[in-house]
Amino acid sequence: GVMGGYYALNDGENQTVADAIKEHYHPRFSGDSLPSTTEGLVVAIADKLDTITGIYGIGQGPTGSKDPYALRRMALGLLRIMVESKLNLNLKDLIASSLSAHSSEVDVNSAKDIYKFMMDRLRAYYKEQKVNTQAFEAVLAVQPESPYDFHLRVEALNLFTNNQASESLIEANKRIANMLKDHNNLSTEVDDSILLESAEKDLYNATKALSERILNSTDYAQNMNELIGLKDSIDAFFDKVMVNADDANLKEARLNLINWVRVLFLSVADVSHLSS
Repeated sequence: GVMGGYYALNDGENQTVADAIKEHYHPRFSGDSLPSTTEGLVVAIADKLDTITGIYGIGQGPTGSKDPYALRRMALGLLRIMVESKLNLNLKDLIASSLSAHSSEVDVNSAKDIYKFMMDRLRAYYKEQKVNTQAFEAVLAVQPESPYDFHLRVEALNLFTNNQASESLIEANKRIANMLKDHNNLSTEVDDSILLESAEKDLYNATKALSERILNSTDYAQNMNELIGLKDSIDAFFDKVMVNADDANLKEARLNLINWVRVLFLSVADVSHLSS
């Protein structure tokens, strides 16, 4: 890379091209600097992704402690570029595009394995950053497609868990997840006209208002902060409402209501993973 930059200048290329060539190997090791220019970042992403998908796609990915092509280091560098340079790129699309650009010898069906490999590297990255493993798993459960988007969700969860109300909401999400696991075809459409108890009506109104504000928002820290506001309504609901009502329509409405609450939390992460 360094010599390539000198050769480029010698051959009459401009400084931008020379710098991109010089820095496209970055980061070369843990803690190394990232490319300093947009062009350098683009070439670094393309080079690392091409190498990872090409080698992995011919069945030569890392196994156990063996990593002869240093793909783990390369993958970590690629993730650092996306996260630390705040590049909101769809990793799954990039992997698929890179695989399709290779020759027929490369298995295009290895995309899922490569994505899993990358997520394992991201897990290692957060471990180095002292991020709670449960927070990582909570975000991984909703399968964000962009490492930077993943990072924003992790940051939001860290703020959330520092709030005293989080413990109650985590347990509520775990309870809801357990209640819903045997029910299929639930929706977030709630027939509020058949709700009876004031506690469930209050939760319905709070959920409806919150849904309109956060479902299309990617300000995850603010979204989690707003979700904390549901605590009292959720607590009152479980204290005063019997979800498994004898009336089938009422039971369905109540199940849809708590499913709606869970969907709002899942728009950031599956916080039930944070339960101790």
